[in-house]
Amino acid sequence: MSENEKPYNVDLIIKKCDSIENKAELINYISQILEEKKKDFLYQLYALTKKDFIIKTLEKTLNIMNSGGMVKLDDNKNKRSIGGTFIYLVKTSDSINEDLIKKIFWRNNKKKKMKRKFYKSLDKLDINTENKLQ
Repeated sequence: MSENEKPYNVDLIIKKCDSIENKAELINYISQILEEKKKDFLYQLYALTKKDFIIKTLEKTLNIMNSGGMVKLDDNKNKRSIGGTFIYLVKTSDSINEDLIKKIFWRNNKKKKMKRKFYKSLDKLDINTENKLQ
C-alpha cells in the first residue's frame, strides 16, 4: 500500500454500519467512506437489496482496498477508486440477478442518456454568440 492510500479499519466501519438503523444516516456514512457524492445509486441499492448485502459488499471493498486495490479491466496500470470498486462488486455479485442490476442502475443510465441527448441538441443548434452580440 502506498503512502497516499489509507488503510481502512474494516471491523470498526462494519460495526458502525450494523449499528445504524436510519436509512439516510447509513447512506450518508457509506457515501463518505466510498467518497461518493451521488447518493441516488446507494438509495436505489438499499431499496432493492437488503442492508446486509450493502454492508457485505462494503466489507469486501474495504478489504480489497487494504490489500492494494483493484485494477481496472481495460487498464492494468490504474486502479479503481473505492467507489468504483464497490460498484464493480455490486455489478458482478452472484447475489443479485441481471434484472435487479438493471433496476439499480436504471436511474443513472437514464440521466446519462438524457445528458447525451441534451448535448447532441446543443451541437445541432447554431449558436454563435459573437455575431449576435454585435
